[in-house]
Amino acid sequence: KVREPQVSYEGYTFDGWYINTNYNVKYDFTKETVEDTTIYAKWTLNTYRVYFVSTMSEVKVNDQQVPHGGKATKPSDIAVTGYDFKGWFEDTAYTKAFDFANKEITEDTAVYAKYVRQGEVEYIVTKISEFEPKVSTYSLAANSLIVRPATPTETGYDFLGWYADEARNTEYVFGNPITANVTIYAKWTKHIYTIRFVSTVSNATILSEIATQNVAYKDKVREPQVSYDGYTFDGWYINTNYNVKYDFTKETVEDATIYAKWTLNTYRVYFVSTMSEVKVNDQQVPHGGKATKPSDIAVTGYDFKGWFEDSAYTKAFDFANKEITEDTAVYAKYVRQGEVEYIVTKISEFEPKVSTYSLAANSLIVRPATPTETGYDFVGWYADEARNTEYVFGNPITSNVTIYAKWT
Repeated sequence: KVREPQVSYEGYTFDGWYINTNYNVKYDFTKETVEDTTIYAKWTLNTYRVYFVSTMSEVKVNDQQVPHGGKATKPSDIAVTGYDFKGWFEDTAYTKAFDFANKEITEDTAVYAKYVRQGEVEYIVTKISEFEPKVSTYSLAANSLIVRPATPTETGYDFLGWYADEARNTEYVFGNPITANVTIYAKWTKHIYTIRFVSTVSNATILSEIATQNVAYKDKVREPQVSYDGYTFDGWYINTNYNVKYDFTKETVEDATIYAKWTLNTYRVYFVSTMSEVKVNDQQVPHGGKATKPSDIAVTGYDFKGWFEDSAYTKAFDFANKEITEDTAVYAKYVRQGEVEYIVTKISEFEPKVSTYSLAANSLIVRPATPTETGYDFVGWYADEARNTEYVFGNPITSNVTIYAKWT
């Protein structure tokens, strides 16, 4: 069965789903689907009541029915004996004139008639703002209370309040009777937007939220500099489809979440041999992956001794456990059949505590790769268990040798 979508649209009432554009037959969401179908949404434009309010019993104005987004029609002025008509207003305090020419109706709306007794003293309240209308006024009868005007709005700014001085240092106190003309000043500050930076790879988070920037309206977002071991950074995007890059030159006008795109690095693993008969294809291995051990390749007159990390054959290559994090060479070791070999044994306090490798008789003993251990510095290789005499490399091997790692 088709699932019924839930829809809404500002200013309209949704009247259901229909099978045609005449909207005379509704779609039945309980029926089984047996064919392709186009289903049409029916909408009705909302209509709102605009009603006119007056403290004068003589003032009677009929309500108006206005469609969403439409304008109300200004009624004719109605004379009341002994009073002057001062116009139509949005609020009961008469602080904002009703703009019949421009105000769009989006809800039921009251419009208030202002009448002032003839001869009654009025004072002017002037509102000053950085934004349009920069200057606006309304009048109050003498000794009537000065009420707080409706809160103004401006795209990209937060309204902080009304102030008594042009420098906006002293907030104006409303609720007192008016006895003279008054000027009040609107104070604003730029709105602050939240920009979140998120880093993901194939829906698995490799870096949780990297940073959050608070950016003022129309200021620019600062591009974070990021890196992640084993990945190439491909830029910041506005979505997780990574098809639209974020433009760091644009002005900020809304909150945003920005996503880092990463590509997992791939490395070349290549196999090296001094035997011309040995040919092994390179392997492309993703970061953190394992290389595949090639099959042993027989060479007439030689014994194959395995694959090693170094050309001196001091450390066997561990295909099962070694993670590939860069382009890597793997060395094949072949020894002529009948050739004498001696063992070099490495002793350490840390794992591997004992490890060995073999060298052909009279080949030079080269210094092994420097080991590492968290929290320790490697001092060197020594010839004695007490670690008093440093071992001298570069001499030909003529017997089995043991060397000792010294740490501090």
